[in-house]
Amino acid sequence: MFLPLARRRTDAALTVCLLVSGAFVLVAMLLAPLVTSFFGHPEVTGMFRVLSLSLLLRATGQVPDALLRQGLRFRPRTMAELSRSLTQGAASVVLAVASFGPWAIVDGYLVGCAVWSAMLWRFADYRPGPSFWRLRGSGVRQLLAFGAPAAGTAFLLCLVFNIDYLIVGRVLGARALAYYTIGFRIPELLILGAFNVISVVAFPVFSLVRQSPQR
Repeated sequence: MFLPLARRRTDAALTVCLLVSGAFVLVAMLLAPLVTSFFGHPEVTGMFRVLSLSLLLRATGQVPDALLRQGLRFRPRTMAELSRSLTQGAASVVLAVASFGPWAIVDGYLVGCAVWSAMLWRFADYRPGPSFWRLRGSGVRQLLAFGAPAAGTAFLLCLVFNIDYLIVGRVLGARALAYYTIGFRIPELLILGAFNVISVVAFPVFSLVRQSPQR
């Protein structure tokens, strides 16, 4: 569900997003050598660490994205996604031509995330207050009451849906993982693409109806 709009609650959501994502980035930085060694490629430890910054960049856009979804403003969300894809692709190509090697993909992705977040803030009506970072008990409790279980469920689902990639990458190597990923993603795009569009629209609509039973 979406909680009713309130400046204090929205400020708290932004602060929590930044704190949690910052914690994940720190954990990723510390565990990078273990993760890359697990897959047999310790040479990409630096890339893993830099790529983890995307968690923080994506987190900065979560609140404006949620507000746009709650307001059923899907056109600006689509524009932000298209801008991200185009910028990411263009940046990666330019960097690859400039002989950045595999770093072109990493840096291009980070640039795309930054553009996505900036576009969402451009279209959202919300701007954080000067003391948004001050967490207040009531607002945080309401957010965590729903957000913590939802985040836990999302984490478990992510683990379930991706455990096969971990196994294939660890046992068969990076090349086999690439083939496996492509083979899996093609039917997934066809099957889940339509359902994802429906869920993105249905969730805020049902939340809006819940807040306004007369509708």
